[in-house]
Amino acid sequence: MNRTAALAPVLFIAAANAATVTIDNFSVTESITGYSYNNGLTSNTLADGTTRSVSVSPWSGGTATLGISNGTLVTNSAGGYNARIDYNFVNSISLLGGATSPADVNVGLYVATTSSIDVPFTVWFFNNQYEASAYWEFSAVANNAGLYTANLDAISAFFAWNEVDSIRIEYGTTAGASVSLGGDGQGFRATAVPEASTYGLVLGGLALAVGVARRRRK
Repeated sequence: MNRTAALAPVLFIAAANAATVTIDNFSVTESITGYSYNNGLTSNTLADGTTRSVSVSPWSGGTATLGISNGTLVTNSAGGYNARIDYNFVNSISLLGGATSPADVNVGLYVATTSSIDVPFTVWFFNNQYEASAYWEFSAVANNAGLYTANLDAISAFFAWNEVDSIRIEYGTTAGASVSLGGDGQGFRATAVPEASTYGLVLGGLALAVGVARRRRK
């Protein structure tokens, strides 16, 4: 019997539990300019039929730009500005990615900024045609880059994460700065976290594989 081959299903379980739901990989291009006291606004249809609407508005004077290409969304301005990205799904989607509990799923967004101050973000999740909502707030560290994540259950234990109708990302900065989203190539996504029992199975399987290998060498 090939004992090593028998371990494959254990490792496959780990891969299956780490499923990812990609909300936007920022591959559909956009390019808009917002002028003083007026939003630059445009919308586009993504490959799955989702309508994505984006807007950018400078706080006073000048212009602000928003562009999407090659997996990254970038906003920029010489002064303060607000930006907003809305996703409206043809049919409600589940962010659970096959998980049975929101406690097993993290939502993530990679953010890079040249701002001299932290950039506040609010990410809204809606269902039942905006009758119910949940929100995630975080601050992107000034002049830095990194992946920001939150557990769905920590955001809201009562929100219906398997019936999300729309999502909105809002952020703004008082300082002239570039803010980019999705620079890690993974997009805006929700990822199922392997359960502790899964880690136990994988570690147990690896230990067995090591034991088999050692016996074979003997």
